[in-house]
Amino acid sequence: VPAALLAALSRLAQAQALVSAGTPGAERSTAVLERSLLAGLRDRQLGIGLNLQALARSADALRDRLSSEHAGLLRRLGDDFAAALPAAAGEQPGLPSVAQAMPALQQLTLQLAAVTGAQTDRMTRDHGWRLLSVGRLIERLAGMADTLATLLDAIDPGAGAVAATELLLELFDSSITFRAHSQRHE
Repeated sequence: VPAALLAALSRLAQAQALVSAGTPGAERSTAVLERSLLAGLRDRQLGIGLNLQALARSADALRDRLSSEHAGLLRRLGDDFAAALPAAAGEQPGLPSVAQAMPALQQLTLQLAAVTGAQTDRMTRDHGWRLLSVGRLIERLAGMADTLATLLDAIDPGAGAVAATELLLELFDSSITFRAHSQRHE
């Protein structure tokens, strides 16, 4: 992996608060960044943990507008995620391994999709629903633009272009759309 791409991915990890500020980038020490990312998964003051706590607070504030199942799911996300990350014994106690973190992240992805589906299915289609939908789209667009701007500077248009394109498609959850579009135009 080119050093420029590692540096860009490290900047993205810091920008999303997945690691503490000042953590050395992957271009300097891949092992340190990996340990910081894994430690950050358990930290409720960083990235994922912080956002899951914010979701739970929002569910509490909006409990009269949510079904009990929906509110309960939002409140449980953080605890379910923490429980899915067992502490590893051995050389780094307290840190989950990559093999333990990936299924926990995949499960969280499914739960968040369920939350989105519940919002889409159960909310009254009033101005609040439209505002939520527009806000979600704006946040997604802003995140994609920041990611794209960071990664485009690091992508070598030569040999690494295919791998970089696959990375971007995966990050933007657009692989299926891209394949369907490219098959129609072949």
